[in-house]
Amino acid sequence: MTSADGSGAPDHVDLVELGRVRRAGWSRVVHGAHRQTAQPPDGPDLDLLAVQQVLPPSAVLTGLTAARARGWWLPLLPDDVPVFAGVPRGSGRVRRPEVRLTRTAGPAPSETMSGLRLASPPRTLLDCGRLLGTLDLAIVVAGALHCGVTRASVEEAAHTPGARGGPRLRAALDLVLDGAESAMETVLGGLCLVLGLDVRAQHEVRDLDGRLVARGDLWLVGTRTLVEYDGATHREPAAQRDDLRRDRRLGAVDWGRIAVTRPDLLGQVGTLARDLDRAAGREHDPARLRPWRALLRESTQTPAGMTWLCRRWAPRRLPPRAA
Repeated sequence: MTSADGSGAPDHVDLVELGRVRRAGWSRVVHGAHRQTAQPPDGPDLDLLAVQQVLPPSAVLTGLTAARARGWWLPLLPDDVPVFAGVPRGSGRVRRPEVRLTRTAGPAPSETMSGLRLASPPRTLLDCGRLLGTLDLAIVVAGALHCGVTRASVEEAAHTPGARGGPRLRAALDLVLDGAESAMETVLGGLCLVLGLDVRAQHEVRDLDGRLVARGDLWLVGTRTLVEYDGATHREPAAQRDDLRRDRRLGAVDWGRIAVTRPDLLGQVGTLARDLDRAAGREHDPARLRPWRALLRESTQTPAGMTWLCRRWAPRRLPPRAA
């Protein structure tokens, strides 16, 4: 096995081992595959490297597994996420409860990174489209774009004839603003788009002399209002002081902002939608929130969505044979 940079150096294969290993400093990952317990700094994911050893040589890691390996943003996920892999039809079976295999008509486009065989970014997103709800998929798509994947390549994949994840990938793309810098910014932008608001990401507010006053998560186009997600770090004393100073700077140039928290997006979204409509200068219509609430029902941002997701990738059990 060679490294992703083509140098020919081994990719930590000495840190994983097949068969039965009963030596100190080694941990079982799946049946028949072990890894050294210590994770090397800046090294590959040894759990995935170990699982890869029990997969057919034609298998590639895909879906949420490849997205994680690439460092893309992920939605909230349960602790026991399976390893997702794709293999051409006719390849051998892998009887591991921790692994979910997808059969493909032929070899999937792939590349090797740190010894891991990963499906190409477009293929990875299509396979995520078979697993996730639209809002959760939008988070993964935004993370891929943030890491350099082009929107054009994602759109091309989403329109692949007959691709099972294509329709959901197209719907997710409609929720993703260019320039989002976090998963929850993506969720906030998705809400604004569902409500039919014209918004732009990472807008710079400048004073009359052209000096930068602030850069906001979202700008309600046509207004002097920023819309921003305030996560847990904003509750820390130093961050609160910085936010107050920033708000004063915005007020000095006649700009304001709507600070949004996680409960605003998930539980008190009606109040938030009313505030957004007021800032946009339009009448509030509660009916605009129906599509958003439908998205939340299939999103891991809610308990119902988490249950829905786990059922989608639960192993299918065959009915008992007739006596």
